Amino acid sequence: MEAASVLAVREYAPKVLENGKNILILSVGALSDSYFRKALLEKARKSGKKIHIPSGAIMGLDNLKVGQISRIDSVLLKTTKSPQSLGMQVATRTLVFNGKANECIKQFPKNINVSVALALAVDHDVDVELWADPEVDRNIHDIHVFGEFGEVSIRVVNQPSPDNPATSYLAALSVLSLLKNLDNPLVIGS
Repeated sequence: MEAASVLAVREYAPKVLENGKNILILSVGALSDSYFRKALLEKARKSGKKIHIPSGAIMGLDNLKVGQISRIDSVLLKTTKSPQSLGMQVATRTLVFNGKANECIKQFPKNINVSVALALAVDHDVDVELWADPEVDRNIHDIHVFGEFGEVSIRVVNQPSPDNPATSYLAALSVLSLLKNLDNPLVIGS
């Protein structure tokens, strides 16, 4: 299980797969590099192993995988965080990034892994708005997806982890849920 950094994924994930082990990746931002992602997926295929990506700090990824088989027209992720968590100071709510997920993760590799997880789930470019707001004490993720299936809006307001305030509690719970269900004979969700 990786819970270190994008750089750690790039260095160690290929070796884990080459040694015949499955891997769970939390720093999913590493997979925004399409060349690295394709190479890693090829290693997984050759070794017969799996790369597990937990839902992390957002919900609904299992349902949003319909984008892999049905047309998605647009995906927008609006994330609001405290300025301190982004390593900046602002006096009022400020838009600090507006663009695609694969560009946002380059600028904020520790803060917006959810955008890459979302892009992988829907198999579509994700438009990202990243806001710094001195009035918030929790991370807020608003997801809007429009496609052939209809539309969906999801809002997640995360509690910080009691053990590490820089991490969402939901992200930790999603890892535990994934691990708990790896050998469960009853599979719920897509």
